[in-house]
Amino acid sequence: MKKILLSLLVLALSFNLSATKIDFETATLGTKANVFLNTGNSGDGGVIVNTVTNGINPSTQALRIAKSAYGNLNFPDLVLPEGAPANYAYWRIRCKIMPISGSGLDYPTIEFNSATNSTVLGTKIGQIGPWGGTTLNKWVQCDFIVSASALTTIPAGQLSIKFVKDVCEYAIDDIEIVPGPNVSVFKESFESYAIGTSGDVVGANNIFANPATTGINPTAQAVHKTFAGWGVLSFPNINLPEGTPATYPLTIVKCKILVIGGTDTGYPSLYFGSSTDNNLGTTIGKIGPWGDASIGTWVNCQYILNNSTLATIPAGHLTIKLEKNDCEYAMDDVELFSNVPGYSLSTGLNQTTGKAIDAFYFNNQIQVGQVVEKADVYDVNGRLLVSAKNTSIVNIANLGRGIYIVKLQLNGQNSVIKILK
Repeated sequence: MKKILLSLLVLALSFNLSATKIDFETATLGTKANVFLNTGNSGDGGVIVNTVTNGINPSTQALRIAKSAYGNLNFPDLVLPEGAPANYAYWRIRCKIMPISGSGLDYPTIEFNSATNSTVLGTKIGQIGPWGGTTLNKWVQCDFIVSASALTTIPAGQLSIKFVKDVCEYAIDDIEIVPGPNVSVFKESFESYAIGTSGDVVGANNIFANPATTGINPTAQAVHKTFAGWGVLSFPNINLPEGTPATYPLTIVKCKILVIGGTDTGYPSLYFGSSTDNNLGTTIGKIGPWGDASIGTWVNCQYILNNSTLATIPAGHLTIKLEKNDCEYAMDDVELFSNVPGYSLSTGLNQTTGKAIDAFYFNNQIQVGQVVEKADVYDVNGRLLVSAKNTSIVNIANLGRGIYIVKLQLNGQNSVIKILK
């Protein structure tokens, strides 16, 4: 009977999936609001008035935990189905946490688990550590992307959350499991570009051989920036749509960064922007996943676009800025995700699913191997210089000597080719 009920539950979730959230706004003060506190100190805690409403959590009430004691909180109302992380029914688990008092609070982590009942920790789905040096009485958003879980299969159960600290009083609010699945709709790993070129990245020095293939990035090539200089890497062919963060069709922007050296490498921040030129443009959001940057180690950097504080994310192309001055670094695996079924990202890049179109330069012309629907010629700064439709020849006699980027469109597919005049 239990297996039948669980199967019916999973079936219901797959056809009528909606975000499930606990926010304690209607709970009676002092009660535990159907949350089981397995904190190692007899579950001491209860719903309190939120005294910090001027940050990211304006709600009037929250759940207080008197002492974390390496214990966990179980939420029987937040049911997790069984499934593989890559196509899981929920793409994101999130909550807000505010440390209030205690000792040894720096660099805490949060574990998200699936528990078979309300008295056990359960199986760990994943963990995050968004704090660095902890600030007391400040709400922090804690997000875990389920597809990043190392599990082969996430077991069915109820959500269980553990704040990995001992002597710590904290509050928790807005516990949420958000529908998915989350699917990669674009990825650029720079493998197909010639060493020494800029790889269609404005502001990059060159594409070079990956100097650290033993960690999380085994690919052979990456984008190289010899001197950050507060500069921006601009991706003129990765187009971002306009939209409000709450309903934005793209969920995550992601890349990997390798700090190589320099005199200014500690605690960098990474900005993601939407731009109509090759400046940063409008900042969508920023992250700081490093702490004191580890030289020579690739780091995963991902920003959840729904977390942006913008009223509207403007249309433009993707830009990324490492907020450092004297810092040499590499970037790879720029990737965008969506949880909208069938969503297709508009790009000008020849992705692995497309077929490249042959083209070459000769006698002031770009000669294409077949008639294309559209041909656009850009300079290395991303400015459109020449555009032609339904042709196999593009006249560039009026352009000076230099490197140009040619974007060719045919049957819904795009190829990007560099030519030297």
